[in-house]
Amino acid sequence: MLTLSAQATIAILILTQCVLTFARSDADPKPLEEHHNHNHNTLARTETTESDMSVDCLKNNTNPQCVNYRLPQTAAILHALCARMPHMAACTMANLCDHDSHLLHSNNVYCTRFSLIKDVCVQMPGMGNCSQFNALCSPGSVVNECKTKMIVLPSEMQLSTLISGICTDMAMDDCTTCGLSDKRQDVLDCDLLTVYSKLCQSMPDMSQCGTWSALCDKLGDDWPICGGGGDGDSAPIMRMYFHNSLEDYVLFKSWVPRNYLEYFATLIVIMLAGIFYEGLKTARIIFEERFQLPKPGADHGGMPHNIHVQDGHHAHLQEIGGWTFTWVPFRWHVDITRAVFSFSEVGLGLILMLVAMTFNVGMFLAVCVGALLGSVIFGRFAAAYKPPTHTGLCH
Repeated sequence: MLTLSAQATIAILILTQCVLTFARSDADPKPLEEHHNHNHNTLARTETTESDMSVDCLKNNTNPQCVNYRLPQTAAILHALCARMPHMAACTMANLCDHDSHLLHSNNVYCTRFSLIKDVCVQMPGMGNCSQFNALCSPGSVVNECKTKMIVLPSEMQLSTLISGICTDMAMDDCTTCGLSDKRQDVLDCDLLTVYSKLCQSMPDMSQCGTWSALCDKLGDDWPICGGGGDGDSAPIMRMYFHNSLEDYVLFKSWVPRNYLEYFATLIVIMLAGIFYEGLKTARIIFEERFQLPKPGADHGGMPHNIHVQDGHHAHLQEIGGWTFTWVPFRWHVDITRAVFSFSEVGLGLILMLVAMTFNVGMFLAVCVGALLGSVIFGRFAAAYKPPTHTGLCH
């Protein structure tokens, strides 16, 4: 058994060893520093890999690192292209995307600058400002942006030919915009896509408007060039067949109902015009009966009670060269009034005919309903004053 002095000596040695071990670890932090440096180097290597953009994707577009590469400064490239050829359809599209309220918030893929650049440079790869696009999207490219959809817009030459064809077949207001009088022009000097779309919106069934119809099938109805969006002042489409539509020209260029309230008000006006037309016809019948002159040889007492003879005017027979005809004296207060009735009746009748010829179902029915209501209101009066009709084939 160890003595007390031996135990004390062992305890002192153990305590001394612990103190020396702690002192060495505190004086030599190398293991901890090595561990920290190892973690830092690993993180540094990871960040370098993620941010390494040393690959030039314009020269090496097959490198896997270029998959998500995006062409820089697309707005500047498109601006440069449009500065050289300002009447390109892509320039019109870009302008619509920047200023039309319906397209600003739609995130339409055809509004992206890259899509418009692609449309121009695929059709005209030789343009100087297409060099970056050509390099990035050459065959074999792995860049996803090169797969962006494009519309395949008509070229300036195609649009100029289509506009010239339309305006040759039918002169319209927008034909004067492009200076068609100058026959030496191969490419017209105007906003070609806008003018072409306006012409086709006015007359969509013309043979030259097939390109416009195909374009709008891709774009959809939100685009002003297809009759939608815009500021609400786009030209209505003229359809030469029965159709249901709010927007149609009604007699005047400025009379175009744009919403249901305006359309309903237009129908009411048309029906009132139809009622007035029936009333006008009835008034003329009554007028003719009341101011009819007695026939030659007729006895006043034998005249119907509603015939009024004024100022002693009578019709009388006159024979010239074997031909006998009835001479009726001129009465200004009667004949001028009759002429006013004729003018008003013919004019209003033609107006109603033109309304019906819009082929708008609602407006056509409004004309018919107006005639129906007018006949209900005034028809009995007209029947009371009409002379008896002759029966048989000969009279």
